[in-house]
Amino acid sequence: IEKDSIQTALKKLKARENALRRLEHVSKLGSWEVDLITKKSQWSERSYEIYGYKPGEVEPTLDLFFEHLLPEYVESAKQMLSKMMQTKDVGTYHAKLRRKDGEVIDLLINAQVITDEQGRASKLIGTTQDITEYVALKREAKELLQIIEMSHNEIYILDIKTLRYLYVNEGAVRKLGYSKEEFAKMDVYGINPYLTKERVKQLRMMLMSKGEAVNRTVHRCKDGHEYPVQGHLQIIRFQGKDAFIIFDTDITEQVETEKKEREQAKIVESIHDGVIVTDLEGKIQNYNKSMLRIIPGGDFRDIITLLGKANEKKLRQLLHERIDCIDSEAEHDVIETEISFVRKDGKEIVCELSLTQLQDEMGRLYAIVWLMQDITDKKYQQKLLLRQAQKLEFQAYHDALTQLPNRTLFRDRLSQAIGYSKRHNKKFALLFIDLDRFKQINDSFGHQFGDAVLLEIAKQKKKELREEDTLARFGGDEFVVIARDIKDRHDAQVIAEKILSSLKKPLHIMDHDFYTSISIGVSLYPEDSQNEENLIKYADSAMYKAKEDGRSTFRFYSFEMTERAFEKVALENALRVAIEREDFVVFYQPQIEVKEGRVVGMEALVRWDDPDLGLIPPAKFLSLAEESGLVVQIDRIVMKKAMRQFVQWQKEGIAPAKLSLNLAMKQLLEKDFLSFLENTLSKTGFEKERLEFEVTESDVMRNPIESIKILEDLHAQGIAIAMDDFGTGYSSLAYLTKLPLDKLKIDRSFVIEMEKDANSME
Repeated sequence: IEKDSIQTALKKLKARENALRRLEHVSKLGSWEVDLITKKSQWSERSYEIYGYKPGEVEPTLDLFFEHLLPEYVESAKQMLSKMMQTKDVGTYHAKLRRKDGEVIDLLINAQVITDEQGRASKLIGTTQDITEYVALKREAKELLQIIEMSHNEIYILDIKTLRYLYVNEGAVRKLGYSKEEFAKMDVYGINPYLTKERVKQLRMMLMSKGEAVNRTVHRCKDGHEYPVQGHLQIIRFQGKDAFIIFDTDITEQVETEKKEREQAKIVESIHDGVIVTDLEGKIQNYNKSMLRIIPGGDFRDIITLLGKANEKKLRQLLHERIDCIDSEAEHDVIETEISFVRKDGKEIVCELSLTQLQDEMGRLYAIVWLMQDITDKKYQQKLLLRQAQKLEFQAYHDALTQLPNRTLFRDRLSQAIGYSKRHNKKFALLFIDLDRFKQINDSFGHQFGDAVLLEIAKQKKKELREEDTLARFGGDEFVVIARDIKDRHDAQVIAEKILSSLKKPLHIMDHDFYTSISIGVSLYPEDSQNEENLIKYADSAMYKAKEDGRSTFRFYSFEMTERAFEKVALENALRVAIEREDFVVFYQPQIEVKEGRVVGMEALVRWDDPDLGLIPPAKFLSLAEESGLVVQIDRIVMKKAMRQFVQWQKEGIAPAKLSLNLAMKQLLEKDFLSFLENTLSKTGFEKERLEFEVTESDVMRNPIESIKILEDLHAQGIAIAMDDFGTGYSSLAYLTKLPLDKLKIDRSFVIEMEKDANSME
């Protein structure tokens, strides 16, 4: 060019510039230059397009370039420019800028500083390339590679000839335990211990003919663990040559499921229940052997034909219900019913029928499973069991003798009565009924007679009460009544008086007319209490008050009864402490032979010597001691003290012939009484012949047969027996000749008027 003329040189330069412009257009490169002295810039047409401008629309400057850069790239771009100014090297810079229309693009900028003849930086020239699509493709390729690498599936690429591994993903590395470097030295047989050359040959043929194949095999890990996989094989191009790509999936769970399905199929075939699979119209697709046992020689075309026209409507309804229940929650639900039909042999069969759905992998219903269990015999047994269960349930909540509600059912009824009355602002009364002297009836006439009395009273009282009232046997000879919806105390009194008045007439029992009486205690809801236990306790206390007041009457509960009950508890506790400390002294009452006026014996009488209250007479505590059973311990304390004192008086020469000790029958009935007596006699040195035991007639009559036996044993040992309070017992004359008595102490009620009244004298 330097040798050409100016015109020729300009033409050549113009031609080269045009070629450069065509090259820019083809490569989509934008060229530019910046005069570093004048700060003026020149952009090619492509440079304007990259920034979103038309040629000449804006003045191209270095500042305009910085304005379009995203803020986070400005500083690094300036640093790159400064570096190029110093080194004069070509610089490459990747940045993001925002075009005029707001679109953010990726740019690749190549630039170099040009120096003048003096070596000063005079120009900055370079190219700009929009690499947005390239960056996006690179990012997508990286993401896809990451997906492939991190896939749980094992992905392998094999050389089509040598079957050596060209690529394995991270999923395969994690699963099998080999590194990628180790895989690179292995072929397909390295992890497939059961893969044969014959199978490889088959797979090659399938791949060559169809381009893909499916194979099941077993992989062996580096540590020796084995697991089943299913592989999908295809032919691809990899690194410029044909290769096999294998996508292997661990199918351990699937294999286990298939194994279970085979086992279940075997079970279904061998179970006793009949199984039928139908389509959605009821046409039978399959059935097991047990169906031939339930319906021998049956017509297995469709479910309607099989189970008879009589069941057609019900079967179609069940089928539609099962088909309609096709949602995620109802997927595993079972529709169950009972169905009966008559077989060809005339036998009526009852079956329990269960319907379940069969769905494909898309959740679409395609079949119905009908499970038929022959329950003909079971239904018969159920009827028997139901009758027995009803009987047992009745027995659990009712008294065996009277058939009345028992204590358990009564408490439930009481709870209901409280709940009902609380909600509706109602009142009710609780009546506690106890037969008077029922134990004596049992002892005198026998338990069979006593049961007949209870049964007759239960029947009588049930008739007298309203339907809404509850009469229950609370236990023994105790009954309770819940009289609901009463207005006031007077209503409860009317009910109590009605119950009492009916017993003024004799009961006809075992061909005998028999008179008896009852005592009734009444507590009121809500006046007395709103608590179940308190209502029962208060009615019970009132009943005992009725007995104290002469029996054959009723009493309402009052607060004073609770106070007396507390006093009774306090007294019992104090009595127990006194027994532990033996706070008892013995007084001796002389027994005088009237004719000669000499002392022939003495009776030991107990007194409670309380540290705070002083001497307490027997009338204050003995009845409680007998009721609580503490009388046994008190008797033993008195026995030891009296015998010890009597022996001392003997030594002093002032003891009479006999020591008389009061003895409760509870003491006599204790299993260790005789051994205790022998031990006490031995320790005190007391002589049996000087001992006399006194028992009361009423005490003996509570258990006359056993009492007579024990008293006879004592009498045989030389111990005298006296009966006290004679004449007050129930039907005692019948036993008088049987008792081994040395002395009979007639009750004072007979002798107090003896000198004035002829009847008493008689």
